[in-house]
Amino acid sequence: MTLVTLIILSAVIACGTVVLALYWPMLAVYLFLGITLTNTPAILVHEHGLPSIGTLLLPTLTALLAVRTLLRREKPVTALRLLPLMGLFFVVIALRIPWVTNTEAAISVASELAKNLVIFLVLVGFLTTPERLRMAARTMSVTIGGVAALSVYQYATGRFDINFWGYANAAYLHIQGETHGWRLTGPLPDANFFAQLLLTTLPIPIALMISDQRWAMRALAAICAVVILVSIVLTNSRGALLGLVVVAFATLLLSHRRTFILPGFLVGMALVALVGPIATFERAFAGIETARLLLGDADITGDPAVIQRVSVMRAALRMFADNPFLGVGPGQFATHYEVYALRYALDMTAPPAAHSLYLEIAAEQGLVGLILFMGFVLTALTLAARTLRHGHQDHAAPDTYLLRAIMLSVIGYLATSIFLHDAYPRFFWAFMALFIATLAVTAAASDKRTPLSRSSDMPEHSQERAVSPAIRQPHTLQSAAAAALRKSMVLILLGAIAFGGLATYQTLQTPVQYSTDSKLLYRFGREYFPITPTEVRRNWGENITVSLDNALATELQLLSSHKVAEMTLDKLENPSLALEQTAPEAEMTDAERVTAFSKLLDIRRVQGTTMLGVRLTYPDPKMADQLLQTFLESYMQRRDMLFHVDASAYFSSQQESLKAKDEAVQAELNRLRVERSAVESQADVTEWTLTPRLDHTPVDMAQITRQLLWLDGLIDQQEKRSEVFRTRLIALEAERQDWEMSRAYTQLVGPTVEIADRTPAARVSTSTRSIAQILSAAIAGAILIWGVFAAHLWLRGAREEILFRRARAEANRKPDA
Repeated sequence: MTLVTLIILSAVIACGTVVLALYWPMLAVYLFLGITLTNTPAILVHEHGLPSIGTLLLPTLTALLAVRTLLRREKPVTALRLLPLMGLFFVVIALRIPWVTNTEAAISVASELAKNLVIFLVLVGFLTTPERLRMAARTMSVTIGGVAALSVYQYATGRFDINFWGYANAAYLHIQGETHGWRLTGPLPDANFFAQLLLTTLPIPIALMISDQRWAMRALAAICAVVILVSIVLTNSRGALLGLVVVAFATLLLSHRRTFILPGFLVGMALVALVGPIATFERAFAGIETARLLLGDADITGDPAVIQRVSVMRAALRMFADNPFLGVGPGQFATHYEVYALRYALDMTAPPAAHSLYLEIAAEQGLVGLILFMGFVLTALTLAARTLRHGHQDHAAPDTYLLRAIMLSVIGYLATSIFLHDAYPRFFWAFMALFIATLAVTAAASDKRTPLSRSSDMPEHSQERAVSPAIRQPHTLQSAAAAALRKSMVLILLGAIAFGGLATYQTLQTPVQYSTDSKLLYRFGREYFPITPTEVRRNWGENITVSLDNALATELQLLSSHKVAEMTLDKLENPSLALEQTAPEAEMTDAERVTAFSKLLDIRRVQGTTMLGVRLTYPDPKMADQLLQTFLESYMQRRDMLFHVDASAYFSSQQESLKAKDEAVQAELNRLRVERSAVESQADVTEWTLTPRLDHTPVDMAQITRQLLWLDGLIDQQEKRSEVFRTRLIALEAERQDWEMSRAYTQLVGPTVEIADRTPAARVSTSTRSIAQILSAAIAGAILIWGVFAAHLWLRGAREEILFRRARAEANRKPDA
């Protein structure tokens, strides 16, 4: 494609997007929803080299929603109520950026979250009527159903070389055991995420098939549901099959028509069993092994996919255990995984992603992020369940089919996320937007279904509230939060100032920290690898070939060992100086002293190299340099004790032993030769002669000949033994010289480990971190006071709401004559 053509197409797409949004805003919303769920922006960019239509459409829709709200053509009440909560989500992520290791990754995560929150608010802001929600559900069903149909056709015909402009892809991958096969990936590069998208969409066409007023739409929705179900099976995704079972059981629990749902559930399971390959179900059962290995401490063996998945999950658990409250930071899992993999002997080749949404949030955002995420989702699910019960009591079941379906979609997403990380967060926020919008519309419609009138049997306060609903106390979390913000603004500001002041005082009282850093360069040789591939040596552990990652992991463990820290403290003249920032030395045991010293260190691998970095932080710069220097000397000494053992004594003892054995053999040879000479001298005497032997028997020539042959055999045997000993001596001497040369080379020319870079102690810059701490404390104080007032108003409003609903139910049972 030429540059001119690309420019023209880009201009046409941009102009078309603006015109569509201005004249047909809801059509633009449905288009945006469809292209978001089908990954069209990425396909246009990567497959066809075109500009992303989503990048153009989202700002246009955002500006259009703001303008139409100001002109009172739109009433995005729910979106405005959720705006503070979405802002809180973003603030929690953004405030972690100054502390992270990889700032670029953290900024990328924060910008992606901001974009997804805008998508969420735009969709919630526009989808404010039942008609718009039904059209959005139809759009989702048709678009995902169409993509699934392309994938099923591709699988049925075997034409995997045709990807239908990027919307139907497949990969030939390992399935289970020795089985390999095609896995459908659709418009995404991974089959597991495509299966998650399909499963999350599946309940929506099923709901349309039951509740839509148009028979043609019902038939189309039924086709989409079947095609999506078949595509889920053909992705060979274990997580999707697990999610399918969870959604099926949740459907039975949420539905009041179990006699109708149960046959459909059985038919669906039969279809899955007929369409799915046997290897798919074997792969699903193998997921149990993943859970077993994750919960245990056994070595990871078996399926390569299981090995990699358990490795990253164990790393996520370790990160969460080390940083339980705030995590390692947004987008930092990939940065820290290599260090944890080296430290805990995990699979270094595994993709650096947690492979679980909950473990990813726990590792990167800690308990704070996990509580915010689960609180948001569980609150929405709880409100939806209450609305469904209320709607069923008011005989409003037909209007709640869509809410029930999207609730099942969210449950399916959460179930599949047990074994999938947040690679495509926009899907989650798009479904949550549809869920929240449907919840708001359904709840509002349910409240309007049973009008109230005055009744002499109702309490007076209930009659007043029935006639004038505006005086009702806030009975939902959103309304209570908004009311608390209005009524307690001054106290919230004072709380923010107070907490910010405490953080400022604590920052000023914190001593200045200095950090010194050293990098160790490794040239691994006989410690882990043979010198040449064909070298043969004794079983000294020198022929055990290991990977470079394992060698570095061993060195990392040695650096972090208790013995090295103990040797360091023993070398210090006054060890209490190294521990004065933790606790008085007199109150600590030896193990606690070592632990306290280890907390001063940060040992890591320099990515992409055979180097390890050691950083030490301490309030005194001179003491920091001394501590690090002493620590490195102790490490070198300990390493020499383990790897560079002086073998000269061994060689000397072996040589002396061989020489002594050879001397004994030579003495025996001399004796045998003397005896043979004596026998030979007797052969020169007459044929019949008496030989002075012990038995005093005459010996003839035949007997002398046999005796000579016997002595020759003994002499030959001893000479061979002598040759063996001398050969061993020569080989041992050569090996000793080789060892001495290697040792000399290692010590003088190329040491196995040496300090490649040393940075003197320098002051740690804490200005950005201090500002972030003060802001975080101020925001935390404001949120705390806001939460207390909101909880108070919510509890009071909830109590009055219960009384109000009872009064309304009583009034409806006794209508006016």
